[in-house]
Amino acid sequence: MLPGRKTRPVRLRCQRAFTMVEITIIVAVVAVLSVLIIPALAHAKQQSRARRCVDNSRHVGAAFAVYADNNNDEYVPFKKSKPTAKNALVASENGLVTYWPDLLKEFAGDNGIWHCPACNGQFGIGYSRLLAHEHDQRRVTKASDLVKPAATVVFGDTDLVVNPEADPDKWQPSEFTRGSIQNRLQFEVPSSPDWSQPGKGSRRLWNRHLNRATVVFADQHAAVIPVSQLGFQEESEIGQRLWDEH
Repeated sequence: MLPGRKTRPVRLRCQRAFTMVEITIIVAVVAVLSVLIIPALAHAKQQSRARRCVDNSRHVGAAFAVYADNNNDEYVPFKKSKPTAKNALVASENGLVTYWPDLLKEFAGDNGIWHCPACNGQFGIGYSRLLAHEHDQRRVTKASDLVKPAATVVFGDTDLVVNPEADPDKWQPSEFTRGSIQNRLQFEVPSSPDWSQPGKGSRRLWNRHLNRATVVFADQHAAVIPVSQLGFQEESEIGQRLWDEH
């Protein structure tokens, strides 16, 4: 030690442990943040899926229009007696039928548009029974048959619902058949003879995205609206009927 220089005693510092009160407060804060953040993240994810579904639906609408332009103004049928391609989007039981998604596929340019992001990457859009009558017994076959193309829904989020008698905004898909492509290929409308039939008539548009359904109109524009606003409740000529303007 140098002369005249004072030294200070060295003090050892001990780290203080958290008390139970402090730990309890930290846990409570984390829990509150989780309650706030996790639902927000889930909502953001659902919004992202809904946006992608709208974008995909616009492409489907464009392919629908191009098909008509290339087929003498005729709308795509629900299916044709045509051998199913090996890389078909929708397989048929006997391999002798080609369904409407594969009839439109060559005009779409992107296979990804057919897979709904909210359906685990599976097919999710249905074709209106008004236009897509099976066995070619359709009421509407071409653009000139529609009085208001901008007010007629031709595609939308579809599945087999378990409660078709409920309010349209409360329709829920069947857990047993969810994911079945055949249940998503076509949705029923009140003018369909199968509308009130158990099973087949229960293929409906439903609010798949944030209590809204993504739909495509005959003029190609897409929208996200509650199913209750489509007018399925109206079987007469009175009222709003976005499913039937012909």
